Amino acid sequence: MLAQQYEGGHPDHDACAFALHHAAKCEIWEFCAYHRNPGHDAIETGCFLGSPEIPVECVALDGAARERKARMIACFATQAQTLQWFRDSALQRECFRRAPAYDFRKPAQSGRLFYEFFDWGVDSAEWLRLAKRAERVMSHV
Repeated sequence: MLAQQYEGGHPDHDACAFALHHAAKCEIWEFCAYHRNPGHDAIETGCFLGSPEIPVECVALDGAARERKARMIACFATQAQTLQWFRDSALQRECFRRAPAYDFRKPAQSGRLFYEFFDWGVDSAEWLRLAKRAERVMSHV
């Protein structure tokens, strides 16, 4: 199963990781998206946050694959502002790893999460409150 990672890049991505980790009965693999670079308050793409003990598998894209992927990315006009940050990393390679065992009761990373720089309707404290509530509900099912 292939999933988003829990890294605080976007609350929807974190929610997808949460749901899959609680529902899946198989091995989960993740693909790279984005998060806040821990060294400064900027977006970081094309790599995973932390967990250096988990091997990352990267596949280099050949010219035809890069061209095809660039055309696919261009189709997402509504996401053009976000996708501009992926141009270099996303067109060179695809990286995957086995998903670590996340503790969804803790923030995805220390400090401010990337999505907290935007008014997307949720911050880390609210996301964690909702995740804890969902875990309580699921424990009674």
